[in-house]
Amino acid sequence: MTTDDRREATAVGHTSSVVHRLSSNGLFLLVVLAFLVYGLVFIFSTSFVINGVRYFSLFDDAMISMRYARNLADGFGLVWNPGGPPVEGYTNPLWVLFMALWHFLPIPAAKMSLAIQLSALTLLAANLFIVRKVALLISNGSHTIALTAVIFTAFYLPLNNWSLQGMEVAAVTPLVSLVALLSLNTLKTGRFSPAVYILLGIGTLVRLDVAVIMGVTILFLALVDKRNRRSHLLWGFGSLLLFIGAQTLFRWLYYGYPLPNTYYLKVEGFPLLKRLMRGLYVTGQFISTMTLVVFLGAFGIVAARRDKFTTFLAALVLSQVGYSIYVGGDAWEWWGGSNRFISIVMPIFFVLLAGSIWMLFTPGSPLALLKRKLFGSTPIGNAVNFGILVVLLVANAIFEYAIDNSDIAVWALVFAIWLVIALALNKWTSSPSETPAAPPANKTRPPLQLYASLLILALAMINLNSLHVRQGITEWLLIKPSIQVHNNPDMVRRARAIRQTLQPGATYAVVWAGIIPYFADGNAVDLLGKSDTVIAHEEMHDYNSPDPLVSFYPGHMKYDYAYSVGRLKPDAIIQFWSLAGDLEDQPGNPIPMEARPYVEGDYVRADFGDLVFFLRKDSPGINWDVVKQSGKIGASQP
Repeated sequence: MTTDDRREATAVGHTSSVVHRLSSNGLFLLVVLAFLVYGLVFIFSTSFVINGVRYFSLFDDAMISMRYARNLADGFGLVWNPGGPPVEGYTNPLWVLFMALWHFLPIPAAKMSLAIQLSALTLLAANLFIVRKVALLISNGSHTIALTAVIFTAFYLPLNNWSLQGMEVAAVTPLVSLVALLSLNTLKTGRFSPAVYILLGIGTLVRLDVAVIMGVTILFLALVDKRNRRSHLLWGFGSLLLFIGAQTLFRWLYYGYPLPNTYYLKVEGFPLLKRLMRGLYVTGQFISTMTLVVFLGAFGIVAARRDKFTTFLAALVLSQVGYSIYVGGDAWEWWGGSNRFISIVMPIFFVLLAGSIWMLFTPGSPLALLKRKLFGSTPIGNAVNFGILVVLLVANAIFEYAIDNSDIAVWALVFAIWLVIALALNKWTSSPSETPAAPPANKTRPPLQLYASLLILALAMINLNSLHVRQGITEWLLIKPSIQVHNNPDMVRRARAIRQTLQPGATYAVVWAGIIPYFADGNAVDLLGKSDTVIAHEEMHDYNSPDPLVSFYPGHMKYDYAYSVGRLKPDAIIQFWSLAGDLEDQPGNPIPMEARPYVEGDYVRADFGDLVFFLRKDSPGINWDVVKQSGKIGASQP
């Protein structure tokens, strides 16, 4: 080959690479655009119309943060009730401050949540760019793996739900992804970056338990990056002490306690062993919805490569799974998918999963070689193993969407049987002298393997978005609104009725401590104690249920009607709560037995259409004329 020929070949190769890169960039931007459309439709599906006004509302817990944010912007400080005592009923101070910034703008209450939702959508879109870079870094520039990881992340319902319904997950997730990217760059180049620990310190201000990610990062980088070990330890633990210490000092001086009120509410007073058992159970349920095959399969790339890059990502994922187990899971585990604690590392999980799936079907890749070593490479063995994998994923989707929730023990048994079959096939169909050589590096992936990869990716996508609720697939496809959205119109209607019924300064007791108080204003009594130190430090009630899923219900197991109603004497009781019976108002018998001694005789029932309130007799804080004239307030869903 002449010099000119070599130059021409180099030019052609360079041009081909540029074209491939442009094509990959175009596909990525197309996915981002599709995600933005998906997110906008999701946000609109959470809105509703009452008396001709379209309302946007966040998840109820996020609306608690919104109430603190508005009170801060209005000059009352970080308090739940305007002019009330300081109680830290939130765990996301920086997210509350971000919300407060929006409250300085002349945005009506009905549309304020939309600003937060659009902000969350922007943060999630930015996260896709970071996830792509992480995937490219650990896959040695594979745009296929990167695009797959981005698709998994963009259309993962639990992450989108918690973020687009206003939880701080929207802020923590891209922060953790960025920390992963910067840490991987440090491991690759050997150049220390203090930005990792500054970002993690800021992350603890968004949510305190980012300290778990921070601790894992410090220890891993200090252990592996020996050259910069001293810097990792000094900057890491220095940042940890500075940020945790500063907010603890503020908390102690402002609120009088070293930890958020919600910590005492959710953790204090419940046996550690029972909490751990519940955490293990709900984690098993989470894994079973995607199948054990998909969950363990994500770590296949870690087992095959055994390098510091994939191991670090796996450590981040498993640390959050472990933390979720420690705290006993979340309050909404009945819904399914990853909870708020695990959702923040799911994009990292998807990077590992995408790498594992494509490398499994890429001849010569570390994972394909590991598969050859364990299961052999005969056509019959490959066909049977692939067939079993497809059957498992299809069966799981059918069970989760059409029949019933599967159990992790069942999938563990099925997975073990599959391994036995695979190993047996390897032994029976392979010759002792068989040493299949890896194909040439430049060999094109056979169409059959490409189609197999695409099929497994599609099935994994469906199983990842499996939920415990039967309508899960309709929520993922945006046919129906997501978790608890259907309750929001009712809560706003209650808030509107409160504004009409109660005079300024009157008090009302609620269970939903976010949406109702935010739209009703005034002074509320939190029956479940998120913003009440008395309730938070009391003993927990017990479900007395053998089902681990409901034996521990974080944030919903402390209430005291003798205190909240008998002592505080709210002018109105808007909702009741009980672990012993029905939780919602029922026209025939709306008062729980344990609340009746403090309600009957002192309160009178008032029906506002289909809403049932209990009003304190002869209370000067109630507009009794309005009560007599009140009628039904209509609401419609788009």
